[in-house]
Amino acid sequence: MYKRLFLALFIAMLPISALAGDFTKQHYTSHLGYKIKAPNSWTRVDAATIEAMKNNLPQNIDSSSVQRFDVIFFPSAKDNTKSDFVPTISVLGLAEKPASMSQETIEAYADAITQSIPKKLSDIKDFKIVSSIMEPLSGGDAQIHQFTFTHKDRSLTVEQAIIINKEHTFVITCTQDSAKVDSQICHTVFNSIKFQ
Repeated sequence: MYKRLFLALFIAMLPISALAGDFTKQHYTSHLGYKIKAPNSWTRVDAATIEAMKNNLPQNIDSSSVQRFDVIFFPSAKDNTKSDFVPTISVLGLAEKPASMSQETIEAYADAITQSIPKKLSDIKDFKIVSSIMEPLSGGDAQIHQFTFTHKDRSLTVEQAIIINKEHTFVITCTQDSAKVDSQICHTVFNSIKFQ
């Protein structure tokens, strides 16, 4: 069960996020019933904006993968298309039946990640779980996981919040270059989610 949940969350294979949301004053309001604030001066791409933006996306955001997420935020910059990597924050809503948020599920998720990554994603090297904890956020209790790994000779740090409401499981994933990690950005976004 945990391996199945891991694959759904980490690889984002079965999202329900094909509809667009509304983005005003750095707040994104989703059709899934949540509102989240992007970092200042960051932009967003979602189902409604992908056609207009597909030629201006940073190289680490594949336009075909945008449909799997509800929204992806990234720093606004004129030269993003020239950069092979920019930090991203993605939000994924899954129609999975909510799982419990116990310490046992945190440990099981961490074990599933550790076992599955080397088998499923061969281009990821040196995968390590830094921490897996329960943390209260404004949107409710969340599992917060931090991973590090190397992908295409770049060391990356991922902070991931898994939040469960009555109908959906939400996964907010913050990916940054390990040499330039700003955890405050991730946690500010994690804490900004509000359910309607």
